[in-house]
Amino acid sequence: MLVVTYNPHGVIPDSRGYAPSLAAQYLARHLKSFHNVHVCAQDSHPLSYEVDPEHGPIWRIKEGAIYRRLFRKITRLDPWPLHARLARLLRDQVVDLLHAHQLEFPVSDFRRRFGRSLPIVLHAHAVRSFIPERGVADAYIAVSRFTRDALISKGFPPERVHVVHNGADTERFAPVTSEQRERLRAQFGFAGKNVIAYVGRKEEQKGYFDFLEALELLSRGKSEVRGIAAGNLPLGAEQDPTFVPALERARRLVARGVLLDLPPLPHRDLPAVFQVAEVLLFPTRFKGEQHPLVLIEALAAGCVVLTNPIAGIPETVGDGTVVFLKQDANAADLAQAVTDVLDHPQRYVGMRERGRELAVTRYDWRQQSLELERIYLSCLGVDRLRERP
Repeated sequence: MLVVTYNPHGVIPDSRGYAPSLAAQYLARHLKSFHNVHVCAQDSHPLSYEVDPEHGPIWRIKEGAIYRRLFRKITRLDPWPLHARLARLLRDQVVDLLHAHQLEFPVSDFRRRFGRSLPIVLHAHAVRSFIPERGVADAYIAVSRFTRDALISKGFPPERVHVVHNGADTERFAPVTSEQRERLRAQFGFAGKNVIAYVGRKEEQKGYFDFLEALELLSRGKSEVRGIAAGNLPLGAEQDPTFVPALERARRLVARGVLLDLPPLPHRDLPAVFQVAEVLLFPTRFKGEQHPLVLIEALAAGCVVLTNPIAGIPETVGDGTVVFLKQDANAADLAQAVTDVLDHPQRYVGMRERGRELAVTRYDWRQQSLELERIYLSCLGVDRLRERP
């Protein structure tokens, strides 16, 4: 049985920590009863088709910058939309099911262009309102119960909304020994220092500004503290006056050697950021947090996680696996919470162990793929398939 996994806004393999790409590639990798073909954006990738040794066959659809600007941003006419190109690409293939990592995917129009019946599964990485004119998919995948409840409240058919949590590669994201951590710190230029990390979009509502301010406070009182931040700035941030103070603070910290400010990292490089750090500081205030991958990966790697109990985060983490920051915590509160972890590491040994156990037992990608396969089989009206060779 062949599943086509469609990810129109991300590249496979992931190159920037984009959650839909990560979910697509890991869920597909661990399928037991299905073969998978990826169709994704091409972006700057040199190949439009390849058979990747880790991810299998990958088709990449190119959309030029001029076309995108003219037909999708200025006029919004889009005479040759991506789903139409997908339908043409798949028309002569023997496809059993389409899994689109795009909640807005136009089900009805795709089926019309494709020309025959095909079960369709849509994956919700964010919450949108249900629009009947787009058509009804056979199943919707919510990344958490929080997401499922929000989708149902927005009009999605409850009987078709299923939960498959985002996961972690718990072999790649794993704790290291103290000796290994020191070697990593030396590679980062932080030999003998205490490291705190921030991973995610570099926006105020995601907690990046608070991370920088807390790091600045910590560096004044504790000369051995260093920070690593990995993620992307929003387009136009350097021209946005609301970003100016944070960007200036980041530049000061980098100039002092206190901060290593990194772009989004390929997923193969990201584990080292968690493994080199004692603490992941994730003081997000984003009310749309569904089920953050960064938290699961940090727990899998043995970090002490400091975060806020908002949106879907309390569901993501278990009792005693993270430190919840107090409501309306400021930078001084964050700095104090980090200081307690650094000054009293033994208090947090059990928390690290519980976090790792939670990641392994509940969120390993292999378990999530099994849940997804059950949904595929239900959509196909099949109880069980043989495992693929």
